Amino acid sequence: MHEMIAVQHDEEHAPDRPQRQESLISNSSVTIDIPSVEQPKTGDERPPSGRTVSEDRDAEDDSHLKGGMEIYWEDIRYGVSVGSGKTKGTKEILKGDTGRAKPGELIAIMGGSGGGKTTLLNMLAGRVPVGKPTGIILANGKIREKRKWKRTVGYVEQEDLMYENLTVRETLMVAAMLRLSSRKYKKEEKIQRVEKIMEDLGISHIADSRIGNSTRGGISGGEKKRVSIGIELVTDPAVLFCDEPTTGLDAATANHICDMLKRLARKTAKTIIITIHMPRETILDMIDKVALMSKGRMVWFGPASDALEHFESLGHKCPERTNPADFFLDLIQVDQRDEESKKTVEKLVEEWKKVEKKHIPPIKDNERDKAEDQQNAQKSKQGRQELSKKWDDGEDQFGASWFTEFTVLLERNFKQILRDKTILVSSLAQQILILLMIGLVFLRLKKDQAGVQNRIGVLFFICINQTFSFLMPIITVWPLERRIILRERASGTYRTTSVYLAKAVSQMPTAFVFSLVFAIPVYWIVGLHANGIRYVLFLVITECLVFAAQSLGMLIGSSVPNVQMAQIFGPLVVVTFVVFGGNFANQDSITPVLRWIQWISPIRYAYGAFMQNEFNGLQFECGSSSGGAGGGRSCSPEGESAVSGIGLDKPGVGICILLVICLGVVFQLAASLMLRRTTALRTIII
Repeated sequence: MHEMIAVQHDEEHAPDRPQRQESLISNSSVTIDIPSVEQPKTGDERPPSGRTVSEDRDAEDDSHLKGGMEIYWEDIRYGVSVGSGKTKGTKEILKGDTGRAKPGELIAIMGGSGGGKTTLLNMLAGRVPVGKPTGIILANGKIREKRKWKRTVGYVEQEDLMYENLTVRETLMVAAMLRLSSRKYKKEEKIQRVEKIMEDLGISHIADSRIGNSTRGGISGGEKKRVSIGIELVTDPAVLFCDEPTTGLDAATANHICDMLKRLARKTAKTIIITIHMPRETILDMIDKVALMSKGRMVWFGPASDALEHFESLGHKCPERTNPADFFLDLIQVDQRDEESKKTVEKLVEEWKKVEKKHIPPIKDNERDKAEDQQNAQKSKQGRQELSKKWDDGEDQFGASWFTEFTVLLERNFKQILRDKTILVSSLAQQILILLMIGLVFLRLKKDQAGVQNRIGVLFFICINQTFSFLMPIITVWPLERRIILRERASGTYRTTSVYLAKAVSQMPTAFVFSLVFAIPVYWIVGLHANGIRYVLFLVITECLVFAAQSLGMLIGSSVPNVQMAQIFGPLVVVTFVVFGGNFANQDSITPVLRWIQWISPIRYAYGAFMQNEFNGLQFECGSSSGGAGGGRSCSPEGESAVSGIGLDKPGVGICILLVICLGVVFQLAASLMLRRTTALRTIII
């Protein structure tokens, strides 16, 4: 896969822009080194009767491409509901498109913005979430089965979403460990598969480099795209879909990516379908067939060189020294301000319908009837079961066991966390700085009335600090990781429970350690209740509160659509729990309409446990010289009086600790269910 594209240049009397008398596509100087396939010789060079020129061209090199998957789609229509009430209607996005992609072919769906190219790609890939699709899509002559289909194909998204602190090899190994069947492949065989993929994609030299991001560096954009493709190639899919694989790349890198896809299609008999917006001339030469779309309608499907001839026959000749891709897009893009542009596109659509069957041979009537019967049968449970049997390849729904998924994902999360030195150092520094501030403000509290007030304040501040410190980092990261989980779940990589539990467990050790860095010394610096058992209870309460805070962060991060919403909604929830935490308002005096909020606030129970653990059994001094706001006029020498005075004497310490843990568990269970819901790719497959 290390061959380079050879570009021939005419060095004799080369002008600034060479004059070409024919279209660039026919005179392309780009050569692609594809392994030659020996073809049987015949005495007659003419195409067989009833076959088009493009069909004959396809047949010439297809003898080695057996065993792949042919995708045929016919009269694909797709619309989504828009508006509401009286204005509610259906917006039609795809309007009767037809095409055929064979093994070994690189198919490119082209069109302007809003042309429907990504929607068509998603329809073929089985990733349309909502809407009303109609038509027929056949994979090797069969209607697709939802669960099996997503494990049969690969889908490379436009955005390369990966864990930036993992290396290229580790990223691919995670995919191999999770997606390749443990019953069929040993670990050594999975390692060999990864090494072979890296060699084929030309990324072996960066195998131990971290993925990185825009702020910390890492591999280049083109290399990231190759890694994204490698993740999908782990399972050796028969069909590979790529959404805008050249977006954001420079011209040379985009050229290399498309060259790699071309070689991959021919070498492994894969059917590769991509969307591409504005390919350069050399890229267009690599593409076997282009699907030109305008406003959801096909205006051409076939080789680009034949498209030039077709459009020229309609009076639209590609100007000299013009990239055919630019010519195509200028021709089929509708300018809503120009009526002539609309008429031109309408004419192109009409003319394409006249020659469509010549370039895309339709399926036989009996095959069409059979496909329609299978579609109708899917409406019943029995029909879906029968279709599932036809796609049954003996593979399990998931490649690995639940325990293997959990251990692999746990290791991935630990690497992501422990290699992020900036976050680790910042979190540790945060706890140390707050410790110093608290220690200086509340240094060695006395057992007077001022000491009562200070103890009440410092314990409540500890509750607030521990909640915010370990909730905010989660809600700023978890929604981003959810996007990776969505991609991986869409490919059937793992179960929701394994990925969620791995994430929840992986973040606990560092959180517990950092909270202890604060809690262990602050107790003695402030001068809280000098008792060994009370000290241990203080640490236990602190860790339970950290667990509940992280659980709440997971719930919020699993529920909101993005980081921005998490940063708004997270503090709002915490502040609400703080208000009902027992310090700002007496629990017994809160209006019954809102009083229930205190019962779901982990801060309220943690604060109650802190207060009882600290004040019960303490005796305080009274007198005007002891300070405090009251000047001793309403002095309570017993510590229990301070606790009962603000309504935190019930429930007891043990029950409060148990309730904090229970709330944390409930938050975790709810977060797991929300993650399952927000990362489920609800698709419609026809």
